[in-house]
Amino acid sequence: MRRQGRITLAVDGAVARLVIDNPEKRNALDLAMIAELSAGVRRVSSDRRVRVLVLSGAGGKAFSAGADLDVLTEGRDFSQRLRRIEQALERAARALARLPIPTIAALSGYCMGGGVQIALACDLRFAADDLAIGIPAVRMGLVYPRTALAKLVRLVGASRAKFVLMSAQAFAAEAAAAMGLVDAVFPARRFKLAVDDLANAIAGHPPGAVRAYKQVIDALADDNAAAAERIARKVNRGNEMYAALERVRASRKRRAD
Repeated sequence: MRRQGRITLAVDGAVARLVIDNPEKRNALDLAMIAELSAGVRRVSSDRRVRVLVLSGAGGKAFSAGADLDVLTEGRDFSQRLRRIEQALERAARALARLPIPTIAALSGYCMGGGVQIALACDLRFAADDLAIGIPAVRMGLVYPRTALAKLVRLVGASRAKFVLMSAQAFAAEAAAAMGLVDAVFPARRFKLAVDDLANAIAGHPPGAVRAYKQVIDALADDNAAAAERIARKVNRGNEMYAALERVRASRKRRAD
């Protein structure tokens, strides 16, 4: 009998799919699952075939409800368990953020707490129209991790970030999109198809340019214009050399003819 929750990884052509698989608990994450998530990201990073990663929740009713509260409340060492969960989630989020390929969080049903932290670490967040997303940490007297807070502020602005965190509300998909927390909303009945189509479209573009866009935009978001310029120039120089090579080949072919 397998453990209740797990992380699954499948690679289909140039698209990798990591699935949080614990639907009986709205895909809540325990320590073992978070470790599996980090390991899955590392495997994707080492697979040269993969150009896009899609992260989703099993069952369609939740992306992730966050940390498994049943595990957190077992025994008397709550503070230690909470600290280990926080550290593990931070490692997983950091691994996702550092992945050189584009990452997509496919959000349907519930996405709460630590689930939002993982989604924020992705480059893109696509939502089904049945999404309910929120960060209820304040109800437990907890403060969200700094890295996730910084990304939230970057996406929605300081005032709205305060609203999200202080109200502890669950926001519907359209409201989340209006504030910039998610990038696009699709009908739940065709959500998987829409995400797959977008993932495949991104994977079909020249991978060097796609990776460069990720690096350049992240550098600009960090106010590092110099790094953004260096990355863009490097890619464009490579494209110029490729174009020059094609011109030489075309010239040789004309002479041969």
